[in-house]
This record gives sequence, structure tokens and C-alpha cells, in this order.
Amino acid sequence: MISNDSKLIPQNEEQEHLVQMLLAKLQGIPVEYWSTVYYKWLDSNHDAITASATYRIKPTFNPETSLTERPEGV
Repeated sequence: MISNDSKLIPQNEEQEHLVQMLLAKLQGIPVEYWSTVYYKWLDSNHDAITASATYRIKPTFNPETSLTERPEGV
């Protein structure tokens, strides 16, 4: 039986990533999600995160990095 007073911890890498994205949003760090409609990264301006979306911390501008690079597995 799980106690209600225990801390919740991520159970796998996917959950850990979603927790990091939620923390980033709460701390005002820009987050992007991969749009499967437009096939590019878009700003995640809403408060919620969706388990089915692919998120990342918005990168700072780097001329050697493509900001529209497709994530693995999409």
C-alpha cells in the first residue's frame, strides 16, 4: 500500500522529462513543443503539459543548430 504522505517520484525517463518541463514552465524558463501539424518547434505558452507531446527547453540562438530539427521518433 502506498502512503499518502510519501513523495511522488518519476518512475522512468519520460516522467522525469515531463517533470523537468513542468518545473521549467513554473520557473519561467521558455519551453517548446514539437508540432506534428507544422513539423517545427513552437512556443509552449499554455500552463498545461500533455504526456503525448514532445517538449524541450527553448534553445538560445546558435547559428550552427537548426531550431526546426525534428526530434527522434517523431
